[in-house]
Amino acid sequence: LAARTAPEHAPLARSCVRSPVLLSVVSGASRMSGLVGRLIGRGKTPAQLVKYADNALDVLIGEGELMDDLQFVEGEFSGGGSGGGSHSRSNSARDPEYGEDVEESHIEKRLRQMKEIVYGDDSKPEANDAKAEELAQLMISEGLMRRLLVCFDSLPFEARKYTSDLFCNFVRKPRADFDTYLAENEDVLDLLIQGYDSQELGILCGTMLRCA
Repeated sequence: LAARTAPEHAPLARSCVRSPVLLSVVSGASRMSGLVGRLIGRGKTPAQLVKYADNALDVLIGEGELMDDLQFVEGEFSGGGSGGGSHSRSNSARDPEYGEDVEESHIEKRLRQMKEIVYGDDSKPEANDAKAEELAQLMISEGLMRRLLVCFDSLPFEARKYTSDLFCNFVRKPRADFDTYLAENEDVLDLLIQGYDSQELGILCGTMLRCA
């Protein structure tokens, strides 16, 4: 910068280059670029997805505020999320039946991403077994599967279907000894039995019971 500046402006240019404020801004911009690059450049890990889904479930039932990507990356949450309960929405998704863009809730988005690990997606039609095993283990150890079933009637319809798909996959494989988990936690099956009596939840709860 100083070399390309007229002689009379050289001292000012050199002082700008050495300015602590300018260096701080440049450093901050570089750090932000690195964070965004990591967020965009790779998919969420099972551990990240479980945290995101757990937080989205808190938002859905009105017990928390939505954490954004940077708050998760930094490992802290100051309470500045969007919050807002069950109306909190994320990006649009394509409705396969009507070919229209429809809004997808945050909990639906996270559960869909989990299903893509377990079943694969259009770009990679095969499951990632190592990540699927890790996901099942985390959903058990962090209590997320139980929470999803406790709040099953509060979930959007697509989130219920994704939960059912994950549950059945974990049982059939089985992943992370999920069948043993169910045998040792009969209250989880009791939740499905209760849901089976509901006209709204009966089909999906019945599907999970048959898998179990």
